[in-house]
Amino acid sequence: SAMLANDGADVYSVDIDSIYLMRRGKMLPSDIDVETACRKSRVIVTGVPTKDYKLPTEWVQPGTVVLNVSHYKNVDEEELLKIDG
Repeated sequence: SAMLANDGADVYSVDIDSIYLMRRGKMLPSDIDVETACRKSRVIVTGVPTKDYKLPTEWVQPGTVVLNVSHYKNVDEEELLKIDG
């Protein structure tokens, strides 16, 4: 994420109780919510370590790349494949 931010991308880092915006080497507190961050993103990486979490696919824009790095499936793959792109 730091490499993307250093190359000019806005990167949102979401934790259980905070959201930060990484921009050009700086970590800035952000006041947007998770839904807005997802809708603005063209790449979404999930890594939530619980089987109960699923990324709402209605937050994913057409053409967005979604990558799950959690041991658990954070994404409903069948629903995700219904999105254009």
